[in-house]
Amino acid sequence: MSKKILILTAPIGMGHVKVAEALKEKFNLKLQDVEVEIVDIFNFFPAFLGKIILNGYAMILKYCPELYGRMYQASNNRNQLVFFKNSINRFLAKRIYKFIFNYNPDIIISTHATPGGLIAYLKKEDLVKTPSFAVVTDFVVHKFWVYKELDGYF
Repeated sequence: MSKKILILTAPIGMGHVKVAEALKEKFNLKLQDVEVEIVDIFNFFPAFLGKIILNGYAMILKYCPELYGRMYQASNNRNQLVFFKNSINRFLAKRIYKFIFNYNPDIIISTHATPGGLIAYLKKEDLVKTPSFAVVTDFVVHKFWVYKELDGYF
């Protein structure tokens, strides 16, 4: 019976997706009897919300990249945003849980901070027991990447 690896990512920038694809390629090359599934967590967002987030991100990077830099720094330094992050995790985790339950992976890997938060929330609620890891694909480890519920980081 093949082992199942679930890689969760997000198309905010292409680095997160590229790392997910590289991991899948290496797992398929190096491991026997493995099934690797890459899932875009935006598939679980309400469509209108996903479009707003992705289009907003692209516009900010194109027209005011310095604003993105300030927002990134502020979200890493202000504890008030933890409530916002936890609310998003709670909302989206409920939307992805059924998929994870049905897919029943042997391991879960996140290549973006948001899916790492979703898995951490599900583990905290004791809904997921699967070993779960994050591959940090940002230049620095932002506060939104760090969850004690995850089993490890690369």
